Amino acid sequence: MTRRLGSLLTTPFALMVLVCLAIVGWSAWTGGFFDDAVERHVRTSSFYAAPGVEVDREAAERIIGDRKLVVIMLEPNSDSDELRERCSGDWNAAANTLMLVLSQGEDEYDQYTCSHLPGAYEENFGKSYVAETVIASGIDQFADRPLDALKVVVVNYDLLVGSDTLPDGVREFDAPVGRYVVAGATVVAVVIGTTVAYLGARRVGRVAARRAADREASGDARSRLSAASASLAQQIIELDRLYESVRRSLRRSEKERRAFERKYRAIVSEYTRLGQSVVRFDGEGQDANWLTGRVEELSERCRRLAATVPAR
Repeated sequence: MTRRLGSLLTTPFALMVLVCLAIVGWSAWTGGFFDDAVERHVRTSSFYAAPGVEVDREAAERIIGDRKLVVIMLEPNSDSDELRERCSGDWNAAANTLMLVLSQGEDEYDQYTCSHLPGAYEENFGKSYVAETVIASGIDQFADRPLDALKVVVVNYDLLVGSDTLPDGVREFDAPVGRYVVAGATVVAVVIGTTVAYLGARRVGRVAARRAADREASGDARSRLSAASASLAQQIIELDRLYESVRRSLRRSEKERRAFERKYRAIVSEYTRLGQSVVRFDGEGQDANWLTGRVEELSERCRRLAATVPAR
């Protein structure tokens, strides 16, 4: 009996069945079959908030947009070990992202950051350390306003991208359905023949080629928009500093201070609306060029307003 079983396992058909079972197991593991609630959520979203956190989740997702950034807000006053365990580990659901885990305290955030970008703790260890240190800077002053804290995180992220500390580009969401289809197609190909696999591969190849062509066509426009947005974010931060300086200045008249404040608030309002348009950007080259023009125009307004404040 043992000899017959051993000879059966060595047949080509049995070996193919074992290979298929291995592929199915790999697909289930990497596709999210064993994920918990948080992992399943961030597989297709960049923001997760625990049930006890009071925050507009849809607004938070819009603020992060398609950046390679994942923010998880656990229950208030969560233990630091829980933050560290949630952030570290093998995160298939948030691969190629910078992850920030937060917990609201009484007057500050407990936070833990870890990079899941390629080579984060190998050849890019220095950049990963800087990113993990900088990404949450300045959020404690918004301990009771999580959306404002998230805006600060996004500005920090854009600055890190602009300084080449983090890689540019958008996050590609990898839904588990595709992996289940691949596993099912493999089993079907073994059972009913290579014809179905051949036709399916041709169809997948055409779709992949079309998407690759679309990404290549819009790549330059997207890169230009990303660079312009990072530069504009830096200018807005500089204007914030100048605004406080002008507001406290005794050398300027009340009329001059009000004129500066009016222009400053108009620029910030336009930046907020423009940021929403950038978040909703769908990757079309024409829209990217139009948005880039608006970003560059607003950057020029920032430069003109900053030039009205003499350097010390």
